[in-house]
Amino acid sequence: MKKLLLIFFALIIIAIIWYGESRKFFCLDNGKCVTVWKTFNNICYIIPGKYYGIMRPSTYSYIKTTNINNLDIIWKAHSDSIVVNSDDSVFIVNNFSKGVKINKYNLNEKYNDSLFTYFDGKYNRYRKGINYISIFIQENYATDKDGKKY
Repeated sequence: MKKLLLIFFALIIIAIIWYGESRKFFCLDNGKCVTVWKTFNNICYIIPGKYYGIMRPSTYSYIKTTNINNLDIIWKAHSDSIVVNSDDSVFIVNNFSKGVKINKYNLNEKYNDSLFTYFDGKYNRYRKGINYISIFIQENYATDKDGKKY
């Protein structure tokens, strides 16, 4: 009976962790991927590449934000550099020189606007050929440059 009760509680704990610690991978058409790891306490980690670790990355650059934020990630062609376009609640953590370098769009907005966007009369839109993915963390999906939903 004790063994059965212990197994039952272990399964409940595993289910809670599984539900509270959701992880999805979103890939761009060039094969580059990002991991969106939603955790407890309204914290989300966005890590370039596919990340399977059980602890926060200590040797990778990553983005820390909330579970209700939306953001765009622009992966520069032929580069190990990404640009994150979001509000100011995004924090770049451990931005190592090795691996993928993460840059905030807002820190150099005029320059990034000239590289990545055009004005269509009402809104700034990304130029054709720009490889980006829009991530909607709370709804747990993303769209690519063609509007395809993942």
